[in-house]
Amino acid sequence: MTMWIAGVALLAGVLGLGFAWPVLRPREVRQQRLEARDVLAEEWQALDRRRADGELTAEQHQSLQAELGQRLLNETASPAPDRPADTAASGKRWLLLGGLTTLVLTGSLYWRTGRPDLALAPPQTARSAIGDDMVQKLAARLAANPGDRAGWAMLGHSYYVLENYDGAVDAFARIAGTLSDDPDLLAEYAIALSLSSVEPRPHAARPLLEDASRLLPDNSALRVFLARDMLANGETGAAIAELEAARELEKADPLRVKFIESMIEEARHPR
Repeated sequence: MTMWIAGVALLAGVLGLGFAWPVLRPREVRQQRLEARDVLAEEWQALDRRRADGELTAEQHQSLQAELGQRLLNETASPAPDRPADTAASGKRWLLLGGLTTLVLTGSLYWRTGRPDLALAPPQTARSAIGDDMVQKLAARLAANPGDRAGWAMLGHSYYVLENYDGAVDAFARIAGTLSDDPDLLAEYAIALSLSSVEPRPHAARPLLEDASRLLPDNSALRVFLARDMLANGETGAAIAELEAARELEKADPLRVKFIESMIEEARHPR
């Protein structure tokens, strides 16, 4: 926990610096910093893949994240170049910066909170309090600039990781027409819709779960939520098939396998 708090303290200023210092450097320096940040983002994603593949323990993953966090702080850059032609690229860079900051805030708990269907413990209050403060600042910025697609994507992702599914639904719904270009965000929106208490729903969860699952066939969370929807509609056979596929994807994780098998058992022998 001490390491996690230290990581939060170290990275809490990154998003603020990204907001406050976008135009104070020469264009050439900004471009160099952006390129360095993109490299760090790729390294971060590689760490996540290694953790998912079992190459790293949770402790190793967290330690390497802390090292990358320090490098990210040293390479803090503006959110995006100012040229209109770079809108798409700048949006991705905004999202990467937001994603990196949010991931550090959640620390080693990311693997759990990013998978709400397999959560085994409640979220930690300290993480939520710090995350909420930063999210509120981002939400305030978007209130003044509601046309910022990348900002809404970042806000929706942040709410999702913090398990504020109502907030995630509200943010993602504003850019729903573009989410098919980013399967991961589409998956988060679909799952958030499944967990949200918002009524009426801005979109039906089932079609989005199906679309996201086709784009991300190895995402077991999508299969679990799709199965849950199928069970609610009496599609028991199809639901069990989805759950069995999810179990196969998670066979290296006994806890997740146990969770999925409990759903399969319930589907076969409803109480």
